[in-house]
Amino acid sequence: MIKKISKSDLRLILIMLPFFIPQYIVNLGRVSLAVELYKICVLFYVFGSSKKNEDGLPIVLYLVVIFKVLDLIPFLLGDGFSVRTLYLWSKDFYTVFLICYIIIIECKKNYFSAVQKLYWIMSFWIILHVICFYATGIELVGIRTKLSHSYIVCLTLCLVCKELSGKRFKIYDLIFLGLSIYYIFDRSISTLIVITAFLFIGYLLAHRRLVQLVSNYYVLISAGFILNLSILFLRIQNYFRWLIVDILHENLYLNARTFIWDSVIPKCFDKLWLGHGIAGENTRGVYMYIVDPVLGLHIDGSMQVHNQLLSVFYFNGIIGLGLFMGMILSAGSRLKKCLNKRAVVLLTFGMTAIVLAAITELSCENIYFYVLLMCVAVCDYSNKSKFSNDFH
Repeated sequence: MIKKISKSDLRLILIMLPFFIPQYIVNLGRVSLAVELYKICVLFYVFGSSKKNEDGLPIVLYLVVIFKVLDLIPFLLGDGFSVRTLYLWSKDFYTVFLICYIIIIECKKNYFSAVQKLYWIMSFWIILHVICFYATGIELVGIRTKLSHSYIVCLTLCLVCKELSGKRFKIYDLIFLGLSIYYIFDRSISTLIVITAFLFIGYLLAHRRLVQLVSNYYVLISAGFILNLSILFLRIQNYFRWLIVDILHENLYLNARTFIWDSVIPKCFDKLWLGHGIAGENTRGVYMYIVDPVLGLHIDGSMQVHNQLLSVFYFNGIIGLGLFMGMILSAGSRLKKCLNKRAVVLLTFGMTAIVLAAITELSCENIYFYVLLMCVAVCDYSNKSKFSNDFH
């Protein structure tokens, strides 16, 4: 049975919904225009109805704005100016800023309610994605690996909701978990198999008092960054053959990702400080030519970098990479103020999971990354949350 959704819950769902509609649906006919108009209506509604923010906005929001603006600097300084590229960047910029602002404002009103509705919306599309795929072959959220963008954040928020509400998993939660985990294993998405295990380990450990005391956001995130850079530059994955080859049945080249990295790294040093910036359709693709007859590898065209830190390094330079890492670290500045230490452990594991997934996937260049970033940044507002309607 599902309890009746209140007007405040419905309002929250409606203002968040347009930011999470899958690209497959957005590309149908005039849906894209309708979604953008919807966002503009949300923009006017949010800023028209929001009250004065007494304690200000978290510093991480300003860092996000600066980070997004960094894309423009090489573009404006170069000779490849394009009105369309500027337009596409502006759409991306105000979408990211607006959803971040909405989450901050709504979390301050009722943290649990905001997190719960985000979970509902994301899990709905994931469930629909799995059903559509097995019924029609259509992948709503994109190719199979793109499920990581929403799934990691959605699973984290699902577990956080269970802790904040003090309730067990309901039928809807089990449907989400069952379908998504089945899809992940059936489609052999190695990254998400590891991340799912990592998050559930965090969920089990979160009840341990010792873990609550020693689990440190900055230590885990920094360890994630170090591991990422170590694999990127030192290739330490060769020491984990037992996991990568024997258990996950992948190769030490990480499905040719190491060849991609070797092709991109030298290009990063061509524009070391500010990076290459945006270009063309504002996509995160880098042209590369890679041929390896032994492995049957032939790449000739624009491809994603498949490592978030390297992608940021290429597009935003050392300055952008430092800002990106600082952005993630600064989000944890208020975790100590959160009274529910189990929720703190889960949020810490969730953000660490994103950093780990970013080793082989582009899991941070999407709206979901900023959702979790903001949920972490204002987690102390969960102290005064009033739990809203839940699934029963």
